[in-house]
Amino acid sequence: MEHHIAETNPLADQPSVRVCRFALIEVDDMLKFGAQTVAGLIDGKTRELTQPWLTLLDDCLAAAGALDGTEKASGREIVRRHSARPYQYDGLPRRDERFPDPYNMGVNAEVFLYDEKFRPEPKTVMMFYKRLREVDVPEMMASIITETSDKPWIITGT
Repeated sequence: MEHHIAETNPLADQPSVRVCRFALIEVDDMLKFGAQTVAGLIDGKTRELTQPWLTLLDDCLAAAGALDGTEKASGREIVRRHSARPYQYDGLPRRDERFPDPYNMGVNAEVFLYDEKFRPEPKTVMMFYKRLREVDVPEMMASIITETSDKPWIITGT
Protein backbone atom coordinates (compact mmCIF):
# COMPACT_ATOMS: atom_id res chain seq x y z
CA MET A 1 0.00 0.00 0.00
CA GLU A 2 2.89 2.34 0.76
CA HIS A 3 4.36 1.50 -2.64
CA HIS A 4 1.02 2.19 -4.32
CA ILE A 5 0.68 5.55 -2.57
CA ALA A 6 4.22 6.51 -3.55
CA GLU A 7 3.85 5.44 -7.20
CA THR A 8 0.32 6.53 -8.10
CA ASN A 9 -0.95 9.97 -9.02
CA PRO A 10 -2.79 11.23 -5.91
CA LEU A 11 -5.07 13.39 -8.01
CA ALA A 12 -6.03 10.80 -10.61
CA ASP A 13 -6.19 7.92 -8.15
CA GLN A 14 -7.43 9.71 -5.05
CA PRO A 15 -9.98 7.05 -4.03
CA SER A 16 -7.42 4.23 -3.79
CA VAL A 17 -4.85 6.54 -2.13
CA ARG A 18 -7.43 7.40 0.52
CA VAL A 19 -8.34 3.74 1.09
CA CYS A 20 -4.66 2.80 1.34
CA ARG A 21 -3.95 5.58 3.85
CA PHE A 22 -6.72 4.42 6.16
CA ALA A 23 -5.86 0.75 5.65
CA LEU A 24 -2.26 1.47 6.66
CA ILE A 25 -3.52 2.81 10.00
CA GLU A 26 -5.29 -0.51 10.58
CA VAL A 27 -2.27 -2.54 9.42
CA ASP A 28 -0.02 -0.59 11.77
CA ASP A 29 -2.37 -1.38 14.67
CA MET A 30 -2.35 -5.07 13.71
CA LEU A 31 1.46 -5.14 13.55
CA LYS A 32 1.78 -3.51 16.98
CA PHE A 33 -0.73 -5.91 18.52
CA GLY A 34 0.92 -8.87 16.79
CA ALA A 35 4.36 -7.88 18.08
CA GLN A 36 2.99 -7.58 21.63
CA THR A 37 1.28 -10.95 21.30
CA VAL A 38 4.42 -12.66 20.02
CA ALA A 39 6.48 -11.08 22.81
CA GLY A 40 4.01 -12.38 25.38
CA LEU A 41 3.57 -15.89 23.99
CA ILE A 42 6.78 -16.91 22.24
CA ASP A 43 9.78 -17.80 24.34
CA GLY A 44 13.32 -18.58 23.16
CA LYS A 45 12.67 -22.32 22.81
CA THR A 46 9.56 -21.80 20.71
CA ARG A 47 11.35 -19.25 18.53
CA GLU A 48 14.16 -21.75 17.99
CA LEU A 49 11.68 -24.46 16.98
CA THR A 50 9.91 -22.16 14.51
CA GLN A 51 13.08 -20.73 12.96
CA PRO A 52 13.18 -23.19 10.00
CA TRP A 53 9.61 -22.24 9.11
CA LEU A 54 10.32 -18.51 9.42
CA THR A 55 13.43 -18.91 7.27
CA LEU A 56 11.39 -20.74 4.62
CA LEU A 57 8.84 -17.92 4.60
CA ASP A 58 11.61 -15.31 4.25
CA ASP A 59 13.18 -17.31 1.41
CA CYS A 60 9.83 -17.59 -0.39
CA LEU A 61 9.23 -13.85 -0.11
CA ALA A 62 12.74 -13.12 -1.41
CA ALA A 63 12.29 -15.55 -4.32
CA ALA A 64 8.98 -13.85 -5.19
CA GLY A 65 10.47 -10.37 -5.18
CA ALA A 66 8.88 -9.36 -1.86
CA LEU A 67 5.23 -9.48 -0.91
CA ASP A 68 4.04 -7.49 -3.92
CA GLY A 69 6.62 -8.81 -6.40
CA THR A 70 8.18 -5.40 -7.02
CA GLU A 71 11.65 -6.17 -5.69
CA LYS A 72 14.35 -8.08 -7.54
CA ALA A 73 13.74 -11.79 -7.06
CA SER A 74 16.52 -13.57 -5.19
CA GLY A 75 16.79 -16.38 -7.72
CA ARG A 76 17.29 -18.75 -4.80
CA GLU A 77 15.71 -22.16 -5.32
CA ILE A 78 13.12 -23.02 -2.71
CA VAL A 79 13.33 -26.56 -1.43
CA ARG A 80 9.80 -27.89 -1.12
CA ARG A 81 9.01 -29.31 2.28
CA HIS A 82 5.25 -29.50 2.57
CA SER A 83 4.45 -29.98 -1.11
CA ALA A 84 7.28 -32.24 -2.21
CA ARG A 85 4.76 -34.82 -3.42
CA PRO A 86 2.39 -33.60 -6.14
CA TYR A 87 -1.15 -33.05 -4.94
CA GLN A 88 -3.56 -35.84 -5.82
CA TYR A 89 -7.08 -34.54 -6.18
CA ASP A 90 -9.77 -36.67 -4.55
CA GLY A 91 -13.04 -35.86 -6.31
CA LEU A 92 -15.26 -37.71 -3.85
CA PRO A 93 -17.40 -35.09 -2.07
CA ARG A 94 -17.57 -35.47 1.68
CA ARG A 95 -20.39 -33.89 3.64
CA ASP A 96 -21.07 -33.80 7.32
CA GLU A 97 -24.37 -33.44 9.17
CA ARG A 98 -24.57 -29.71 8.34
CA PHE A 99 -25.22 -30.58 4.69
CA PRO A 100 -27.93 -33.24 4.79
CA ASP A 101 -29.19 -32.94 1.21
CA PRO A 102 -26.98 -32.13 -1.79
CA TYR A 103 -29.98 -31.25 -3.97
CA ASN A 104 -31.25 -28.08 -2.25
CA MET A 105 -33.75 -30.03 -0.16
CA GLY A 106 -36.48 -29.66 -2.78
CA VAL A 107 -36.77 -25.89 -2.29
CA ASN A 108 -37.24 -23.77 -5.38
CA ALA A 109 -35.42 -20.65 -4.24
CA GLU A 110 -36.74 -18.41 -6.99
CA VAL A 111 -40.37 -19.16 -6.18
CA PHE A 112 -39.72 -18.39 -2.52
CA LEU A 113 -37.81 -15.18 -3.33
CA TYR A 114 -40.51 -13.70 -5.52
CA ASP A 115 -43.42 -14.66 -3.27
CA GLU A 116 -44.57 -11.38 -1.68
CA LYS A 117 -46.20 -13.08 1.31
CA PHE A 118 -42.71 -13.77 2.74
CA ARG A 119 -40.74 -10.99 4.43
CA PRO A 120 -37.22 -10.06 3.23
CA GLU A 121 -35.43 -11.39 6.33
CA PRO A 122 -36.24 -15.10 5.80
CA LYS A 123 -35.44 -14.69 2.12
CA THR A 124 -32.01 -13.31 3.02
CA VAL A 125 -31.30 -16.17 5.41
CA MET A 126 -32.43 -18.66 2.78
CA MET A 127 -30.09 -17.13 0.18
CA PHE A 128 -27.14 -17.24 2.61
CA TYR A 129 -27.86 -20.90 3.27
CA LYS A 130 -28.25 -21.62 -0.43
CA ARG A 131 -24.89 -19.95 -1.20
CA LEU A 132 -23.24 -21.87 1.63
CA ARG A 133 -24.51 -25.11 0.17
CA GLU A 134 -23.24 -24.31 -3.33
CA VAL A 135 -19.81 -25.59 -2.36
CA ASP A 136 -20.35 -28.31 -4.96
CA VAL A 137 -19.76 -25.77 -7.76
CA PRO A 138 -16.15 -24.97 -6.80
CA GLU A 139 -15.60 -28.65 -6.02
CA MET A 140 -16.67 -29.57 -9.54
CA MET A 141 -14.59 -26.79 -11.09
CA ALA A 142 -11.57 -27.94 -9.07
CA SER A 143 -11.95 -31.44 -10.47
CA ILE A 144 -12.19 -30.16 -14.04
CA ILE A 145 -9.15 -27.91 -13.66
CA THR A 146 -7.10 -30.57 -11.88
CA GLU A 147 -7.98 -33.42 -14.22
CA THR A 148 -7.38 -31.41 -17.40
CA SER A 149 -3.60 -31.35 -17.46
CA ASP A 150 -3.11 -30.20 -21.05
CA LYS A 151 -4.49 -26.68 -20.53
CA PRO A 152 -2.53 -23.49 -19.88
CA TRP A 153 -3.92 -23.02 -16.36
CA ILE A 154 -2.01 -26.11 -15.18
CA ILE A 155 1.58 -25.37 -14.18
CA THR A 156 3.69 -28.50 -14.37
CA GLY A 157 7.14 -29.20 -13.06
CA THR A 158 6.94 -26.81 -10.12
